[in-house]
Amino acid sequence: TEVKESSLKIMDMLVSLAEGDLSKTLSVNELHKGFVEIGEALNTLSISLDLGLRNISDAIKQIADGKFDTEVEWEMPGIYKEIADNINQAIKQLNTVVSQIRDVCTAIRDGDLTKVVDVSKLKGVFAEIGNVINEMSISLDLGLRNISDAVNRIAEGEFDTEVEWEMPGIYTEIIERINEAIRNAYEVDRS
Repeated sequence: TEVKESSLKIMDMLVSLAEGDLSKTLSVNELHKGFVEIGEALNTLSISLDLGLRNISDAIKQIADGKFDTEVEWEMPGIYKEIADNINQAIKQLNTVVSQIRDVCTAIRDGDLTKVVDVSKLKGVFAEIGNVINEMSISLDLGLRNISDAVNRIAEGEFDTEVEWEMPGIYTEIIERINEAIRNAYEVDRS
């Protein structure tokens, strides 16, 4: 009977562990002497799993909260060390991406269109985001240089050539207005 009760308690503990309920512990002094070591091992396993999974959960929450400045430090063996290494790699990658994007966006805001995101060290969606930001910077640079050149021609009194660019969105509107200004200035100049 004591063996059967001990077996049932151990099975119950194993089921709880398998279901993710890490709150149970076995009272090893209530187990048959042949099951005490198994009970102690299961209690240790439960504590290790709980600690490891809570560390993983906390680290993922940190990333979800946008905190990429602190790497995780666990003294956990095996798969937990591998998970910690992977989480730290993710934090480093996110830090790199966010830092580069912030720097390039700040430079664009300040009118410096020479900065780009170094996509050589980025992978997946991070590389895609970096490429899109670089394309945006190039597009802005080209559009703004074309606007500057067109306004400079007007300032120099060149009213005989309209501006022809293949630029999308607001650039099309600006091109139309510059060309309208050139036509109006040309008509005034001819009068």
